[in-house]
Amino acid sequence: MPTRHRGRSDAGMSAGAGPGVDSVLLIDLPVEMTAALPDLAETTTLSAQFDEVDIDYIARHDPQVVFAPLVGPRFDILDVGAKLLRCGFTGQLRALSGPLPNLGAVRSELRHHCVGLDVDIVVLTPPAATGH
Repeated sequence: MPTRHRGRSDAGMSAGAGPGVDSVLLIDLPVEMTAALPDLAETTTLSAQFDEVDIDYIARHDPQVVFAPLVGPRFDILDVGAKLLRCGFTGQLRALSGPLPNLGAVRSELRHHCVGLDVDIVVLTPPAATGH
């Protein structure tokens, strides 16, 4: 069952959501990734498992942006992109990742495989350690 949240903030644009986004879908995001996401201004946020997302789900909820982990335990962002394309999704796909050694190469590979989607990678930096 998808979870629907209503958020408020001005940080959504920094996550690549862009202006005018009404609905954001979070696919199988671990708690630590969800917590690291900026709040999404005036946006309905849906949470779903990878297996829940199909053509009917996309048609019913009409997300403009989808966030998913770059690599997960059961799928990776290329699987998400392929599924979204089969479902007729044409919006923004954002892969969430920690720091990568060659961000440009990974971004290029993702764009090569997900033609038809606006794809990018959001690098989540770990919280700064406090000196106690």
